[in-house]
Amino acid sequence: MAEVVRAAVAATKGRAKAAGIDLELQVQATPPPVLADRRRLQQVAAQLLDNGLKFTPAGGSVRVVVGNRDDCCLLRVDTPDPACPRTTGSRCSRSSASCPTT
Repeated sequence: MAEVVRAAVAATKGRAKAAGIDLELQVQATPPPVLADRRRLQQVAAQLLDNGLKFTPAGGSVRVVVGNRDDCCLLRVDTPDPACPRTTGSRCSRSSASCPTT
């Protein structure tokens, strides 16, 4: 999963930079293996990244997290959420996906 997401982030970096958006990837620990169609995983990662960039204003940032949650692989794209209070400086997760592991 981490390889697929790294490739999606690399493919999106240029567009993020052109839009003035910082794109960050965090791979937490070693995500468990995922039994899934690689192309479909690429589509999911690309769509989550596209949505993250689409809804993030220039000067903002998108954080992509790949990790392990309860023995499942986690893919999360964090973007600034207009519903979050700006005074707290917090980030809210707007989109995520997790897949059953093998």
